[in-house]
Amino acid sequence: MPVAHWVFFSDSDHGGWIVDRLHSLDVVGVHLVGGLVGTLLIGLLAGATATGLLTPDHRGVTGLLYGGGLGQLGRQAVAAGVVGAYSFALTWLLGAALDRTMGFRAQADREISGLDLALHSETAYELAPAGASSGRMVGSSE
Repeated sequence: MPVAHWVFFSDSDHGGWIVDRLHSLDVVGVHLVGGLVGTLLIGLLAGATATGLLTPDHRGVTGLLYGGGLGQLGRQAVAAGVVGAYSFALTWLLGAALDRTMGFRAQADREISGLDLALHSETAYELAPAGASSGRMVGSSE
């Protein structure tokens, strides 16, 4: 648990190592945390009426808080772990393949001048008069 806390929340100004890099897309907050919490809550709150629709004998399974024991919660936790490991491995393989074939990042000089200009020959968020651009967004500290 301390490792997870460091990875996600170690830097209070920026939200940690992972959160700092993914916060603009809400990848961690929406997809990881929301999906994991929802998946585990099924193991706690599952009711036989709702889950009975999905079982051949229509008896259904119940979660821990409805007297079902740890069985369903354990299955949900294993499923979440397997999906997390699969997603990580496949994403890493795709990223490695992209890095080897076409490169994962733009060239440094193009990043500094702005990718909109370098890749699309247009400027985004150009708030200065024509010809007065610094290549950075207004309010950027870098």
